[in-house]
Amino acid sequence: MDLTTLSNNNTDNLVWVGHLSPDTDSAVSVILASHIYGGEAALTGEANPESKFVFEFCGMDAPKVKADFSSHHIGLVD
Repeated sequence: MDLTTLSNNNTDNLVWVGHLSPDTDSAVSVILASHIYGGEAALTGEANPESKFVFEFCGMDAPKVKADFSSHHIGLVD
């Protein structure tokens, strides 16, 4: 991934994920990474109650939960 020239990146098959048990900082980080660098935001498990509250309060949908990443390039946030 070229972090300085984003147009050089092919993000068609890129999925951003965080913790296996996603907390709020991980769930929000995948959204921000996908917005900045391209690709799709996903969670590896159901969002916790705090995260659900934050997304509802902000009028946003939580990222979709994905279980199979075998055909994707992965961007990992922490």
